Amino acid sequence: MRRVARRNKGSLATTAVARYRLEMNRPPKKAEFDKFRRYRETRKARGLRLLRIWVPDTRSAAFRRKAKRQAALLRGAPEEEETLAFIERHMDTTDWIS
Repeated sequence: MRRVARRNKGSLATTAVARYRLEMNRPPKKAEFDKFRRYRETRKARGLRLLRIWVPDTRSAAFRRKAKRQAALLRGAPEEEETLAFIERHMDTTDWIS
């Protein structure tokens, strides 16, 4: 700890200032990469593949406006009715709970 002289409203004041050396207990960068490499390898061994994609932010107001506009365009259209009928014919509801 060292003492620092500071002027405070015309008088000389002494303030104690502590110096701390910050040391983070972090593993070296190589260890972090090894951790993720092992994680990816175990997933790959299980038959999974890493896939990173960008998707629209469904929480944004712009997305809601666009979805509402597109839904209004489809409402009552033959394509909508045909698609919904297809989905209903092929969906599996055997494990649904009423």
